[in-house]
Amino acid sequence: MRIDSVSIEVLETPVSLEYTAAGHDVASNWHVLARLRTDDGVEGVGWVVANRGSLVRAMASAAAELGDLLVGLDVLDHEAAYLRMTRAANWVGPGGMATMAMSAVDIAQWDAAGKTLGVPLFQLLGAASDRVPAYASDGLWYSMPIEDLQNSARAHMDAGYDKIKLRLEIWPGTPILHKPLFS
Repeated sequence: MRIDSVSIEVLETPVSLEYTAAGHDVASNWHVLARLRTDDGVEGVGWVVANRGSLVRAMASAAAELGDLLVGLDVLDHEAAYLRMTRAANWVGPGGMATMAMSAVDIAQWDAAGKTLGVPLFQLLGAASDRVPAYASDGLWYSMPIEDLQNSARAHMDAGYDKIKLRLEIWPGTPILHKPLFS
């Protein structure tokens, strides 16, 4: 049950409908994917998503370096792993790229721990329920024409979602919606 290796990949996933987020056009989502393997053959997978390709490879490099620090640790010892990674990354400060890089590796470790113990992650984390409220958020960007937002929101509702997340950031030059989403 020791961590044998951590490998990192960068994946680009083109989006079916381009959107604008944080003032930038998005044609692809970028993923830093971590695969953590234990000495008994269990693989845990974790990833983080960025909506721009800038510095994703730097984040992947940081994730690989942080993952290397975990080799030899017990896959169930999350505190030791967290401390090792945060001590290595503490000089760059909390938040940002270092936290995203650690997150991919941390999620992979939790995935491997659940698989090792044969329990779902929600039980490993102490949850009393096997249900989690969810909301839809794809295709709900402020840069979309209002008709597309309406169609996307309605499609999510038709799929059974009773909550949606609209991304309505306002950036200089962004038109502000002055009419309700639905009439």
